[in-house]
Amino acid sequence: MAASSIIREIAIWPLLLAWCLLLSHRSVALADVPRVVEKNGAATLLVDAPTDKDGIVINLADVFTVTLEVDGSSTLTVKPPEKITNSPGWQLVAATAAATIDRENGRTWRQSYTFEPLRPGALSLQIEPLSVGEDLAALRKIGWKPLAVRILTNLSTADLKELRDPTVIEALPAPPEARTISWPAIGVGALLVSLVAASVLYRRRRARPSPHRAEQRALRELGRVLAWHLPDQGKIERFHTLLANVVRRYLENKFQLPARRRTTAEFLDVVRTCQGLSGPQQGFLRDFFTSCDLAKFAGANVSTRECLALAEKARAFIGQSSPTK
Repeated sequence: MAASSIIREIAIWPLLLAWCLLLSHRSVALADVPRVVEKNGAATLLVDAPTDKDGIVINLADVFTVTLEVDGSSTLTVKPPEKITNSPGWQLVAATAAATIDRENGRTWRQSYTFEPLRPGALSLQIEPLSVGEDLAALRKIGWKPLAVRILTNLSTADLKELRDPTVIEALPAPPEARTISWPAIGVGALLVSLVAASVLYRRRRARPSPHRAEQRALRELGRVLAWHLPDQGKIERFHTLLANVVRRYLENKFQLPARRRTTAEFLDVVRTCQGLSGPQQGFLRDFFTSCDLAKFAGANVSTRECLALAEKARAFIGQSSPTK
């Protein structure tokens, strides 16, 4: 038992060191969140992500959201592509339902997509064109320039997602006649065992995230969103988008609820089947996500005080919710 405990302790140190380096780099890269805007006639592409002089910069563990908006008359018709992007290296993790907002002098169509990078380095994200017109019989294509994105990582080795668990242990060859002990070989072997054990431990912990760790992570993300003071800058829609994403990821990590690629209505249907959430907690989630959608898609007039109050309710929910045994 003592030997196995020592091996586990040795195995975890390389992973902890890499994780600490990654977190320190994320805190610097995510200090500011400007908005990238591309106009094409009556259509607009909005990107909320950190940028530098060369374009968008995010970390491998992060996601970012692209919002498409089109303004037009009261008969405006917009048809999004069946697949929003065909660019390699990207995964669509969430898409909101398309919303049409009627205004005094016309209407606005809007839909948001959240993407996750699959590998580090320089990637190009090409958003496919929208079909736009005053009716289905007269649609025209509106396209966008490719988005240049640089994916950062502090890990110099292969992505831990790509490591595979060893399934077969090959037999050691017969020792040579000369029984000379090779201490360098023993050291290399011990290092390899440590790295393999670290990768297995990482994958097991990631497959079954601790509810306590999920709560801590959600509270850290919530604190980061509040630190940006988005309501004070008039970015009400962005604030509610980030706030809803924090609660979605928390429910996904703690209760293993499939939150990605689901509209709010679809996700609430899943929430109703969760035995770890009480009736009042499910009622809170319905009201919470409805408030976020009204601010994001219906242009609801929400004050800074109301934004902060909703965030505090989310904090209280995260602190009080606990899966049943």
